[in-house]
Amino acid sequence: MTTSAGYVNSSLEISDTLPRDQAAVLATYGVLLAIGGLSNIVVLISLARTRRRKSRIDLLMTHLVLADVCVTCGVIPLETDVEQNGGGLYSLRGP
Repeated sequence: MTTSAGYVNSSLEISDTLPRDQAAVLATYGVLLAIGGLSNIVVLISLARTRRRKSRIDLLMTHLVLADVCVTCGVIPLETDVEQNGGGLYSLRGP
């Protein structure tokens, strides 16, 4: 938004730039990213701190947690880019 003097008004809020439905979706993605990332890190730390011999189930759980962290930290930010800018992987290439 530009003022009459030609300066850019940088005091826009998220409600000014995004439709109401889109702001709710982005907030939901943010909450899911925080909860998913933190809970998976907690499970990964608890699996790493066990003093007993690692079983096959522990190895499977470790791999599942690592895969879930990769998906959570990779897909949700890309999905928020799609919601916010209408982009995604193809928008990373530039104009």
